Amino acid sequence: MRMTKISSSPIFIKWVFPLGILVFLSFFLVQGSRQEAAQGRSGVLFILGPMFMSAIFFTLWRQFASDLVSEIWLDEDSLVVRHKGREVRVKLASVVNVNDLTQSNWSRVILLLREPCDLGQEIAFSPLGGKGFTFGGHNKVVRNLIWRIDAARLQETKKLD
Repeated sequence: MRMTKISSSPIFIKWVFPLGILVFLSFFLVQGSRQEAAQGRSGVLFILGPMFMSAIFFTLWRQFASDLVSEIWLDEDSLVVRHKGREVRVKLASVVNVNDLTQSNWSRVILLLREPCDLGQEIAFSPLGGKGFTFGGHNKVVRNLIWRIDAARLQETKKLD
């Protein structure tokens, strides 16, 4: 069986979107400061406002997007995770929990591992087809992954018997 890619590229979420927000806030800061200076007022609000908004954005970005891995491939009985030039193979049976967060604009999946690998004990990724809201259930890729993990665990327990 050939490997199947199950993650989408995090480039937009990790780089393009934050850069766009930074450009927007910088433009807002420069234009507001110019207008305030032209009217002879101090531009304290136009400096504090964008700084406050960028601090909030950075905190949210760090919590939701900074830990997304580059690629995840589904092999027969394992996941191949590629991130920052490293490649880690994780057995499907060693995945304890699959947390599928669908209540945001970008779906995010967090895999909790029984034992930590080189990338940590949690692996977060954005699944293929995960753009937009998924009302009423899991993404098809995530649902397939859950079934494959369950089958791998079942097979692992049969080996122990």
